[in-house]
Amino acid sequence: MVNHNSVAVLFTAPLLHKIISMCKHEEKNCPRCNSSFECKLGDIPNCQCYTVKLSDKERDFIAAKFTDCLCAGCMEAMKIDYHQIQQELQLNIFFKGR
Repeated sequence: MVNHNSVAVLFTAPLLHKIISMCKHEEKNCPRCNSSFECKLGDIPNCQCYTVKLSDKERDFIAAKFTDCLCAGCMEAMKIDYHQIQQELQLNIFFKGR
C-alpha cells in the first residue's frame, strides 16, 4: 500500500506488473526497411513515431499496408507516397473528364 497525498492506493501484483510492462520499451525492426528502432509504447510522447504528424487518411494508408510500427523515416516516406498516389488519382480524374 502506498500513501500519496493522504490517498491510499493498493497495488496488486497483476496491476503492478501491467504498469511496469506498459513502461517498457521494445526494440523493433521496421517492417518496411528492416532498420532497428526503439518503440516506446509506454511513453508515446518520447517515441520516435511521435515526431511524425499524420492525418487520419495517411495513417489509414499506412495501416492498410503494415500491421506493426514503422521507423520514423519510413513513416515520412509513406506519407509522401500517399500524397503522390492522391495526386496521380486527381490527375487521372482530371484528364478523363476532358
